[in-house]
Amino acid sequence: MQLNFFDTDTSVEKEIEKISWSPSKMGTLKQCPRKYYYQYYGSKQLKAKEDHNKERLKYLSNLSNKSLVAGEIIHSVIAVFFRKAKSSEVWKEDRLISFALSILRDTFKFTRDEREGIHNLMQYPPAILKEIYYKQSNEQEIFDEISERLKVSLSNFYTSLAFSYLIENGKKIDSIIEGKCNYQLPPNIKVDGVIDLAFGDQDKFWIADWKTGKVEEEDTSLQLLSYALWAIHQKGISKDSIVIQKAYLVDARLEELEYSEKHLDRARARIMQDSEILRELNDFGKEGNDQAFSKCGQIKICNLCPFQEVCDKSK
Repeated sequence: MQLNFFDTDTSVEKEIEKISWSPSKMGTLKQCPRKYYYQYYGSKQLKAKEDHNKERLKYLSNLSNKSLVAGEIIHSVIAVFFRKAKSSEVWKEDRLISFALSILRDTFKFTRDEREGIHNLMQYPPAILKEIYYKQSNEQEIFDEISERLKVSLSNFYTSLAFSYLIENGKKIDSIIEGKCNYQLPPNIKVDGVIDLAFGDQDKFWIADWKTGKVEEEDTSLQLLSYALWAIHQKGISKDSIVIQKAYLVDARLEELEYSEKHLDRARARIMQDSEILRELNDFGKEGNDQAFSKCGQIKICNLCPFQEVCDKSK
C-alpha cells in the first residue's frame, strides 16, 4: 500500500502527483537533457503530441546499446534463477550461461530483422542493438564482447563466495526479486524504482543491487538510499535494521553502503529538489518543446544514445 500524506482535489496538485522521481529518470536528465525529453516525452504517445518526430521517436525508444543489453540480460537471467529456485528448480552455472547466450542470439536476430524491415510480432521482443542496427561495429566482435561479459558475470554470480549469502536467502519464498520500489514522500512526491533483491534475515532487512559493470567511480548513494527510504516508508522497517549492498558481478565484489540518519535526510532533500526541477520541465515537455532541453554534446554519450538519429537532424 502506498503512503498517502495528502488527500486533495485541486487540479494543480493532481498534476503534480503524476510527476515521479526515479534514479533512472534523474540519471538520464543528468546525462543529457535532450535525451531525457526524447525518452519521457517525445517518444510517449500521450505526451508532446505536437512533436513531428513522434512515430520515429517511439520506434527509436526500443533501441539499446551493448552495455545496456548485457546488463538487462544478466539481470533477467538472475531473476529467473531465483524464481526457479523458489519452486525447487535450481539451475546450474552452465544452464544460466546457456540461457543468457540464447537471449543474446535472439537479440542479434531480432535486430537484423528490424534492420531489414522484417517486423516480428512478439509479446516480449528482445532489445534492438543500436550498434548492429546502424552497422556501426563488427557483429562478431560485438557478439563476442557481450558474450564474455555474460559468462564472467554469471559465473561469478554462481561461484563466488562473496555472493553466497545473497543467493541462499534469495531462494527463500518470501524474498523480493526485481520488486517495484514505489512510495511517496511529502508533499506528494512519487518515488519509483526497482529493487533487484531484498529479504529479511537475522533481524536485518537486506537489499542488494546487482552491478554489471566495473566497480563504479560515480556515486550511486542516492539510488541506494532511496531503497532504504522505501523500506522505511513502505515496509515500516527501522533504519538500523536495513543493510544495503552493491554486488559487482564482473569483479566478484560486494560493497556495503554505510549511512546515517543525516544521509537519509539529505537523500529526502535531494529527491525533493530534483522533483521541483522535473515539475519545472514538465510544461516544456508536454508542449513538445525539445529546444528547452539542451544537448549534452558529448560524443561518447551521443554514440550510445538511441535517439541520435533524430537529435543530429534537429536544430
